[in-house]
Amino acid sequence: MEIDQLIQNPDPREKKTAYIKPFDMETLGHAFQLRETAPVDLPSAEKGTPTISGNSK
Repeated sequence: MEIDQLIQNPDPREKKTAYIKPFDMETLGHAFQLRETAPVDLPSAEKGTPTISGNSK
């Protein structure tokens, strides 16, 4: 499933405007096959380079 398939009743004639609309978690779960899993513990060699977050003001 593609993200544009999650949008209900898209009208192709309607002007596309950027806005954020929350999706139903059940719909997203079906679309992306989300499921609860245990945390994944990766060895240090597989974790990659840590990133540094910027200072918030």
